Amino acid sequence: MFKLSKQTCVPSGFNQHIERHGKIDKYAALDLTMIAEMHNSVLDMLAPGLRAQWFKPKPKSEEDLADQGTDDNLVCLRFPELQSTFTWDYKGAGYKCFFDFGISGDADINLVDMKLHKMKVEGKNGGTVKIEFKLSGKPSRDDIVPLYFMQEMQKVTLTLEPPEFGDSPQMDIEELEDDEI
Repeated sequence: MFKLSKQTCVPSGFNQHIERHGKIDKYAALDLTMIAEMHNSVLDMLAPGLRAQWFKPKPKSEEDLADQGTDDNLVCLRFPELQSTFTWDYKGAGYKCFFDFGISGDADINLVDMKLHKMKVEGKNGGTVKIEFKLSGKPSRDDIVPLYFMQEMQKVTLTLEPPEFGDSPQMDIEELEDDEI
């Protein structure tokens, strides 16, 4: 289950459109594309053991004092010749998204019932991964303009919370029609 806590992200796409449900009902909808660079331990959120399959420890000859003090030394790409970007077919519904804009919290944007999908993951030597993902949903009218202008920012702080459903924390949305995503 994918989640983020106060992660620095770069907004890279904004697509506002109208969703039609039936002949009469129309809703403002939004797709936001975000990019986050973070420690490769996030890969184990996608699938346990994924990080160990993709990264290997530094050779002993290249370790320095900082590396010797930690057990977490999976920092080198296991197959650097292999193109290190892949698409992860993760689809999640019911996410809460919190964009943090300052100390007071007055300008924060809180979105609910968002869909998380279309993830691309790129591994980098040094133990970092870059994850690009799309958030889709129906924001309120008050949130659309600040979200649009968020695209001008170099970086934003994002918290993603998955839905809470007892034993089944992830709503399966694969059976949804493509036009609903």
